[in-house]
Amino acid sequence: MKLIIFDMDGLMFDTEALGFRAYEECGKDLGLATGFPVYVSLIGKDERDTCRTYRDLYGKDFDAEEFYRIVGNRIQEIIASEGMPMKPGLLPLLDAIDEKGILKVIASSSNGDTIRDYLAGCGLEGRFDGVISSQEVERGKPHPDIFLEACRRMGTVPGEALVLEDSPAGIEAAAAGGIPVIAIPDLREIPEETGRKCLSIGQTLLDVIPFLS
Repeated sequence: MKLIIFDMDGLMFDTEALGFRAYEECGKDLGLATGFPVYVSLIGKDERDTCRTYRDLYGKDFDAEEFYRIVGNRIQEIIASEGMPMKPGLLPLLDAIDEKGILKVIASSSNGDTIRDYLAGCGLEGRFDGVISSQEVERGKPHPDIFLEACRRMGTVPGEALVLEDSPAGIEAAAAGGIPVIAIPDLREIPEETGRKCLSIGQTLLDVIPFLS
């Protein structure tokens, strides 16, 4: 194994729970029908696909990009007030990867500035060899573009990499790219068919460490 590719939201940081809270608050302010099942359908999608879903839900004339911005700003307000919660096992896993001399990158549906802000807020600058946003590739997850780009940038091939994901969309993207994937589910349950595409399904990031050997 030469490369480990991390998703970010819901895997490294507990941002999915914050996202649901912000989505509920902002949606109710605008009189929108929200709810957990609706939010779960958005997990793993990038801005482009999320805005498409908003228009499907709220009408073709709905200003999806503005609502996306409003929800994002509310998430930042919550983080500024309450801090960024890291997922259990993240720091021990990063240390174990460093001990093995394996490259690691983040490949996330969030934009690049958000990724870097979250890393800075948790004192994780310099812990990764690269950061890739889905805005830098043609298609977001469940397409494999972002993971294949991570392999290309790090000079490795899919079979020598490992993806860590929490969402079904991310798992499907890794499988489509021929990259082994370990799932650490967050808010969204992994469907049985999707779960069969995983090398393993763990409880926390600590469960990834035995696979580094």
